[in-house]
Amino acid sequence: NITIEEVDFKYSVMLEGLIRNEYINQYKERLSRNKLVKLEDNLYEVEDDINLLVHVLGAYNSQYVEPSNFKDAWNIELMTNHGICTSYITNQNLATARLKYPTLVFLDLEPNSMLLSSPDDIVSRNYNEQFATSLMLPCCFLSPDTMIDETRWDHNEVVLERKKLVNNSYNYKRLPNYILYMVEKNFIKEDGSIDMDKIKKTEYWRMTEKASKDFGVPILMINKVKINTKERNIIEQMKQEMLSSKNYLMINKIVVRYVNNLMDPENIIKVDELYNFIDNMIELAFQIDNGKIILEKLYFTVLEEKRKFLDHRTEEQYNYLSKYESILSQKIMEYNSSILEPKKDSNIKK
Repeated sequence: NITIEEVDFKYSVMLEGLIRNEYINQYKERLSRNKLVKLEDNLYEVEDDINLLVHVLGAYNSQYVEPSNFKDAWNIELMTNHGICTSYITNQNLATARLKYPTLVFLDLEPNSMLLSSPDDIVSRNYNEQFATSLMLPCCFLSPDTMIDETRWDHNEVVLERKKLVNNSYNYKRLPNYILYMVEKNFIKEDGSIDMDKIKKTEYWRMTEKASKDFGVPILMINKVKINTKERNIIEQMKQEMLSSKNYLMINKIVVRYVNNLMDPENIIKVDELYNFIDNMIELAFQIDNGKIILEKLYFTVLEEKRKFLDHRTEEQYNYLSKYESILSQKIMEYNSSILEPKKDSNIKK
């Protein structure tokens, strides 16, 4: 005989599996978008539409040492840890776990291959030996866009099943598609190109090249300055569109995009650019008819960003946004008590 509790459990497990696979399908589609350019044999650059799941070897493992062969060390039959902690990165947020050893890129997802996820580091490493991983830790499955918009910590986390879930797979465990090399601004020439001569003298390149040979997969490079510059241009276009269309509801999307980029501390976009935008919008609100919509949109956007930062313990940004909450609350009261003459948009500071 089957009890009610047993039936409920079976249906809940089935429902969780169906929901997880819907999220897997969304990520699978995004991971197919990367636009690659071949630089030389075994070396590619992803120039746009970055959508990668990346795992930094030994990022938070003080016992990890460089193995004689990266693939052999990875692909042992012993399954001591059944989840792979990855981060989902895009053009808007290139933040990863701390870089110590080579970074693996995973692009292939099968049904049931995603165990859990969260827009912060859920410290899953100590729990991944449990088969029912999602029952051991609080987690939330988010769409790719929402994952980036909610990531307000050093990086997010998407845990993949370590065992390759394909019949007759020659390899016992999931293997990377690429080895990632993030190119920081000190390795970019004045003309914007990558200084490969300088990179190839570094210890991190040596390990990256070794991992590429051991796993038998190409190296994938990201020119962070190029991607950050594209993001800055997109934000400027959004600001101009907002001003020309007078669609001030776009304020939320602009602020969120700024903050997404700021989660990577190496981004060339700096926090002062966000603060200047907020200050300019406050000034604009007192120069146009119905400027209250700007102040209120800014106010509720700041509250929402505060909530994200508070959830993920990022104190510095939380405190500054708290300051803006107070400023905007005061400005709304000033606006409500003021009698302003309407001013033409031609006088608006852009």
